Amino acid sequence: MVSSAPVLELGRWLPYRMFVVAGRVAELLESFYGPRWGLGLPAWRILAVVADRPGVSAREITRACGLDPVAVSRGIAQLVALGFAR
Repeated sequence: MVSSAPVLELGRWLPYRMFVVAGRVAELLESFYGPRWGLGLPAWRILAVVADRPGVSAREITRACGLDPVAVSRGIAQLVALGFAR
């Protein structure tokens, strides 16, 4: 019996392709700005959210960035240690 279910071709699926492009752009930005400012990608994401929404909670940052709580905690600690946040 031959299945008539459509086959997902991941490389042609637009959401996946957008995810790949976003990842590549993020890597380029991190390689350019990371050494200059000492920030990793999670910290950059957190900084962007905090800049857009001052006073935002860690829980809201977790949701907005799509990061797990441990990564958010570490990113916030990095921002504080480098003087980007208090």
